[in-house]
Amino acid sequence: IGEIGYDRFTQATHEMHDKTTGRFKAFKKKFPVDTLSDLQRIFDTDILFVLEYLELIDSNQHSRLRHCFDMRNHSAHPGQAPITGENLYSFFSDITQIVLKNPKFAVAPKS
Repeated sequence: IGEIGYDRFTQATHEMHDKTTGRFKAFKKKFPVDTLSDLQRIFDTDILFVLEYLELIDSNQHSRLRHCFDMRNHSAHPGQAPITGENLYSFFSDITQIVLKNPKFAVAPKS
C-alpha cells in the first residue's frame, strides 16, 4: 500500500463509500491514510476490501485471505476445532501464492 501511495488508498475508500450499487455498496467507511501508522489502525478485513477494489486481489483471493485471517484468530483463541497441520499448510500456501508471489504486490527496487 505504501508503494501505490496512501493517497490512492484513501481515495479508494472514499470511492467505495460513495458506491450505491455493486459489490462495494455496503462499504461505508472512509479512511484518511497518510502514514503507515494510520494504516495500522484499519481493520485487516477492511484492508482486504480495499485491496480488492484496487484490483490487487480478486474476490476469490479476498475470500481465501479472509479465511486465513479467521484461522489466525482461531489459533489465538482455540476451541473444539484445533488448527491442524493440514490447516497450517493451507494457510501458508494461500499467503505465499496470493500475497508473497503476487506480482501486484512487488515492491520496486530502490535505486
